[in-house]
Parts: sequence; structure tokens; C-alpha cells
Amino acid sequence: MDTDKLVKAIQIIVKEEIKTILPKLVKEGVKKEMAKLLKENKKLKEAITPKQPTFMDSNVVEEPVQPQRTFSRNPAINEVLAQTQPFNAQQRSGTNVPSYAGAPTEVSSGTLNFDSNSVHTLGAQNIQQKMGYGQQPVQTGNAGMDKLLNKDYRQLLKAVDKKKGPWRPGM
Repeated sequence: MDTDKLVKAIQIIVKEEIKTILPKLVKEGVKKEMAKLLKENKKLKEAITPKQPTFMDSNVVEEPVQPQRTFSRNPAINEVLAQTQPFNAQQRSGTNVPSYAGAPTEVSSGTLNFDSNSVHTLGAQNIQQKMGYGQQPVQTGNAGMDKLLNKDYRQLLKAVDKKKGPWRPGM
């Protein structure tokens, strides 16, 4: 037998053996490395993890979801109505009912009177008296601003009316 043929035969046999053994060796090597890395990762995680519980450790409790009732065909109205709280028995009977925002909480001392003298102004003077306008000077802390706000502009408006005529916006 030729040495070249012998060398080639040995190479073919070695190649076949390597093909069968190599995957097993690689799997064993990867398993060992993975076990080592997992062990190191666990040690690092234990070193980094805080000793006190965080918000992520607490259990999440979800509120029960109420079924959506249909009051109207309009989905926006349904959503608003679903969010409203119904009256309780005490509120339905009319006792202990809170006042609405913006509603007067006390009875005023008088009513607005619309007589023949105040019809053209729709009771503006009467409303001003009720609100307290013109009774006290305005105090802003700035002398120039106080002078402007407290000045009587009636003569100026009369002169403007005389020049432009009787009409101006809001009149």
C-alpha cells in the first residue's frame, strides 16, 4: 500500500470520527459555560437586588370593572352618565342637599326692579347697586392705576356721544 493512500484513508476516518464526536463535545462545552454564566449571573443579581421591597414587589389589586350600561345611542353621553354617582336616599328626600357651584347661598336683601325709568338700561344701575359698584374706591397699591380706575368718566362719554352721535357699542 502506498503511503499517500494510507494518509488519505486515515484522513477520511478521522474526518468521520470528528463529525460524530464534535457535536457531542460542543454541546458539553456549551452546557458547562452556560451553567457557569448562570451561576455568575445569579450572584450578580443577588448583589444588585435591594434588600428593601420596592413598588414592583407589591401585589397589584385591580378595582372591579362595572359593566357599561347603555343610556343613549351617543357613546360620549353614555360614558359621562356611567361616571356619575346616583343620589342617595337622603339627597332624594331633599334634606342636606349641597348648594350648586355658583348658586347664591343666601337670600339677597331685595330683588331687581324693572320700572319705566330703567327699562332702556335693563336695570344696569340697579345691578350695580346690588353688586356694590361705585360705593368704594378701588385700591390697587399703584397710585396711577387707582386714579384711572376711580375716575368718573361720565363727562368723557357724554362728549364722545355728542361728537359721534347717540349710538356706541353696547348701548
